[in-house]
Amino acid sequence: MVTIKRENDAWYETTIHQDAISTGNIHHSGSLEIGPDVLHYVTIGDAGNPDHAQDANSLNGKILRMNEDGSFENFSSGHRNSQGLAWNDDRILFEAEHGQSANDEINRIEHGSNYGYPIIQGTEKKKD
Repeated sequence: MVTIKRENDAWYETTIHQDAISTGNIHHSGSLEIGPDVLHYVTIGDAGNPDHAQDANSLNGKILRMNEDGSFENFSSGHRNSQGLAWNDDRILFEAEHGQSANDEINRIEHGSNYGYPIIQGTEKKKD
């Protein structure tokens, strides 16, 4: 994640905010949206490693919210491969996520929540 600036018809990176996001052959996500709070939201896939989604030390499998100063916070976790973000008229955030073998999801995203992947997915429920 970087801040860029346009000068003389070219774009330049001015600040690198984060460059330690794992990558792989699949599950990159990468949706970028500006929320109704005028902050940036970024989806990051699990990079093909399901364990990333539950790893608090990994940014993979998360939705991040970037603050105006370039800092960011983990907005939600437990995602496999988020593909899109949208807010309704009530400012409620929804996320579309590719599941494994037809377990695609539409999730109502709440700040600080964990959406369970890979422990649960699709229509599965958490077992007590």
